[in-house]
Amino acid sequence: MTDPLTASTTVADVLRKRPLAARVLMNHRMHCLGCEIAPFETLEEACEIYGVSLRDLLAELNATTTESAGPETLAKSDDHQ
Repeated sequence: MTDPLTASTTVADVLRKRPLAARVLMNHRMHCLGCEIAPFETLEEACEIYGVSLRDLLAELNATTTESAGPETLAKSDDHQ
């Protein structure tokens, strides 16, 4: 089992540990994916910048799996939205 993501987890660590989290961030219009600050910015800081509820975001991110974000996986996640 993967350790839960927390407010102090950096955006880069989120994306490394849970590739499908990229979709969650983009759904919240958080454009952190290619940002130079991602290795240093925590989820808490990103939520403040983008006006997103930290509690809600953490719940969504922690619900994502650690599987890779290949085309088949992304198609499956689209079916559930």
